[in-house]
Amino acid sequence: MQTTSIYIEHIIIGAEVSAWIYALFCLIDRQAMNLYSRVSSSVIASVALLILCYVIGLLFDRIWDWMFDLVFGYPEDTVKVVLKFPKNVETYSVLDNDFNNFSLSRRRIIRGTAINAFLLGGFVFGVLLRHFSEYRILAWCIFAACIAVSVLCYLIYFKLIFDFYKKICKTYYKREKDDAMLADVRQVKFSYAMKAVAKARFKSKKEDKPKKRKKRATSIPHTS
Repeated sequence: MQTTSIYIEHIIIGAEVSAWIYALFCLIDRQAMNLYSRVSSSVIASVALLILCYVIGLLFDRIWDWMFDLVFGYPEDTVKVVLKFPKNVETYSVLDNDFNNFSLSRRRIIRGTAINAFLLGGFVFGVLLRHFSEYRILAWCIFAACIAVSVLCYLIYFKLIFDFYKKICKTYYKREKDDAMLADVRQVKFSYAMKAVAKARFKSKKEDKPKKRKKRATSIPHTS
C-alpha cells in the first residue's frame, strides 16, 4: 500500500512537470503540438510516457523539496516550537504509519502542484500569446487561474504541516493525560503559526548565516 502510494504521487508530480515541459516545447515550436496526438494514439508510447512521468516525478520531487527549503527554510521547526512539541519524541512514532504516509504523500503532491501550476500557467500563457493571439483574454484567464491555484497550494502545504504536527501533539498529550498542555495546543491557530514561520524565516535571512540543510523525510520509518 505504501509503495503504491509513492508510485502514484510521483506519477502525478511527473505528469504535472511533463505538462509544462510540453507547453514549453509548444512555445518554442508550434509543430510540437502534434506530439500529443501521436503519443495518445499509441499504447506503447502511452506506457513509456507513464514510466517517464514516474522518473520525472521522482527527480523533480527532490528538486522542489530543495527549492522549498531554499525559499521557505524549514517551517517544521518553528511549528514545533509554537505547538510546544514534546521533547525526546520521534515525529513518526506517535501516530500510525498509514496516517504518517498519507500525510507525507499529500504534502509532496501539494508542494509539487504549487510550483508546477505556476510554470504551466506561464508557458500556456506564452503559447496562446505567441501562436493564438486572438485568445489573449483566455490566456490571461488561464494564467490568473494557475497563479491562484499555485498560491492556494502554498497555503495548503503549510496548513498540512501545521495540522500534522498539531495532531501529533494532541494525541501525545491526550495519551499522557496532560490536560494543561493539551489545552494550550488546541488554542494555537494556523494564522499564528504562519506569522511565527514568516518571522523566523525573515530573521534567518537577516542574519545571513549559512546553515546545513536538513533532510526531510522521504519515507516513514517503521514503528512498532
